[in-house]
Formats: sequence, structure tokens, C-alpha cells
Amino acid sequence: MAPCSNGACKNNGTRACSRCKNASYCSTACQKVAWLKHKDVCVKPGVSTASKVVEYVRSGTFNFMGLPRELRDKIYKELAVFHFSSEDRYKHARFSTLQGRPHIDIVERDAAYEIERSVMISPGTVLGTSLIGRKIPCPRAKIVGLLLANKQISHELLEIAVSQNVFLVPVNETIELNSPGNIFRRKFNPSLVSKIERLHINVCTEIDPFDDSYHVGVSKVQKSMVHVVKTLNEAGTTLKSLTVRYMSCYPGEVEEMRHDADALVKNPGARCIQVMRVCDGRLDALNLTNMQAFYLHGANIASALEALTIPVKQFSAYGDISGLDLKRMYRHFNLPFEIEKPRYHLDRWGQKSSGFAGFTFPPDMEREHCRSSKARRARLEIIRGFSTPSSESMWQLKRRLGLSRI
Repeated sequence: MAPCSNGACKNNGTRACSRCKNASYCSTACQKVAWLKHKDVCVKPGVSTASKVVEYVRSGTFNFMGLPRELRDKIYKELAVFHFSSEDRYKHARFSTLQGRPHIDIVERDAAYEIERSVMISPGTVLGTSLIGRKIPCPRAKIVGLLLANKQISHELLEIAVSQNVFLVPVNETIELNSPGNIFRRKFNPSLVSKIERLHINVCTEIDPFDDSYHVGVSKVQKSMVHVVKTLNEAGTTLKSLTVRYMSCYPGEVEEMRHDADALVKNPGARCIQVMRVCDGRLDALNLTNMQAFYLHGANIASALEALTIPVKQFSAYGDISGLDLKRMYRHFNLPFEIEKPRYHLDRWGQKSSGFAGFTFPPDMEREHCRSSKARRARLEIIRGFSTPSSESMWQLKRRLGLSRI
């Protein structure tokens, strides 16, 4: 004898369902209780089960909120927790392995970050659009329908998405996060932030120190960072990890020459720093005044993080930030930080002892490069300080001859 179809009843079923003849019940009371779930699968003999399912799906009568919270959370995780594809997982592992090659390591680290960013979320990306209104492709777009279902489902889904993914906070010069009407201000609130466990702050600037609007951009970035830290403090949560990345208009250039750049800031008599804008190949020579202005972003980021009062278990920061500001950040979180010692001789100012601070040829390619009269002339101009090659010629040399920096 089959047991009663009412899961809460321990008795054996003495009567069958009059429609499908498959379910058994011990009493009318148990049948009424079990009918709430059984009616969705109850099919008369001779009627296709598939047609019943299609009819049921079309009717839209599935009681999703009737599921236990544990089951709903599993559904949310399937939809809202993003993972690397097998191809991206392989690429990320390859790019994340540093080999002690400063320039190549920085390029590969940024490539690994782009893969990581594809599975990060922020308030804008959760809603299917970025902070500037651009549409975001799948997989994030598939959760928009659930977010619009009702307030409870939206709240539960956001809790899972925010707590299980890496939460990305984009900071730049064009969008001030604390400005009225900004989507980040509406969604980045303490009730949501309290669920964040892994946070990534990506600061990206494009205005160079020679631009008249540079200090306006510095002010916007500073206000955004203060707003983010203030919101985190109000939430009072404990972060498992916090990563800060700063990419300037010279992405990775200043970071790679941090020893020369820091020496220039400390010693007015040091040589200028020559850096390249990756977007157009333009070479800029940064003197003491330009370098001090350039480092304002890093100083403001460090000052904002020093006001962070919540516990952070793991912290890392990298990018075009001065060594002094990096030490301030790590010291605030009681973590050690040491700048890697340069692999070349330093002059009395603490810069590279020979050549113009900036571009040079790799030792293993020196002979091959010097065979070219154009390359030899460009290198001599840099070392002797007679003149600086044009942006176009230097960019072509870099692309054709593999010019790198130490």
C-alpha cells in the first residue's frame, strides 16, 4: 500500500486521486493539503504530460515564493553568480603567473584583470546597464527579469549577487558617484553594501597633468572615493578582500618607472620622467611640478582609504601610485609593503644612473637594435639629452623594434 502523498502524514494511503489515480491519501483532509502542490502535476489518463506542462508554464501560475528560501537561493546562485569559462580560466592562470619581467608582467596582469572584470558586478551591471547607460550583454542581462518581478525577489537576488561575486566600484573623472540622480548613489546604499564580501575599486583617469581641466578631474575622483569609503563605514561590514587599482592616462608607465618618478618628487635636481600615452603614442616629459600634480590622484586615494574603519582581511593596491602612498595604504591595514629594489645602478638622486630616465633597450637586444642607424640615433639622442624623438618616430620604434622600459 502506497504512503499518503501528504508529506507531513505518516499513514498509508487508502484512497487514490480521482483524476490521475496516481496519488494516494489517507483522508480528505490530507488530500486538501496535498492538492496545493499536486494540482500542478495532476493529469487525467490519456492526456499528454507535456501538454499539461506547456499549459502550466503559459498560465504563469507557478508559486515561486512558495518555495523554501534555501531553494530560491539556489536558483538565484545559478542565475547571478558568474564564473570563468574554461577558456578564460586557462588565460587567467597564464596571465596571473608573474615571471619577474617588469614591463611584461604589468601587461599580463592587466590582461588578467580584464578577464576578472568580466565576472564582476556593480549596481549598474546588475541592472543590465553600465553607469553611463550602455547595455551589458549576457550573462548579467538574464537576471533583469527577476529583478523586475517584485521587491522581495529583487532584494533576495541582489543579496546573493552582491555577496557571492566580486563587487566592482568604478571611479573616474566623468561620473561623480555622490552626484544627485546617479545610479550608483541610488543603489550603493548601506543595506546593500552590508552584503559585500569582496570589493574591487577601479580608479581610471584619462586627463593628463598638462590639461587645464586636470584639477577638476582630481576633485571628482577625490569626492567619489570619499563617498565610497563613507558608505562602507556606514554599512559596518567586514570585507574578505579589498583591491584598489589605479590606471592613469599613462597606464602602467609610471608604475614601471616608480623608482625614477619617486626620486624626481623627492629631489628637484633629478631628471625628468618621459612617459608614453598608450592611446596615441604621444611622449610626455614630466618635470617636478607635473609629477607632483600627477601623484595627486594616488595621494587622494590613500587619504580616503585611511578613513576606512571596517575590518579588511586581505588588501592589495597597485597601479600608477607613488611608493609613499602605497606604504600609507598598507600601513593602515597593518600589512607589510616593500618596493622592489631596482636591478640597475642608481645615481645620487636615486634614479637610473645612465641614460634619460625612461626608455632604454633590453640588454639582450642591444646589439641588434644598434645595427639600425635610426635606432642608434634615437637612443643617443635620449642618452645624451640633445633632443627627444618625435612621438610618431618613437611610437614606430617601440612597435617595430620592441622598445621597452626598465
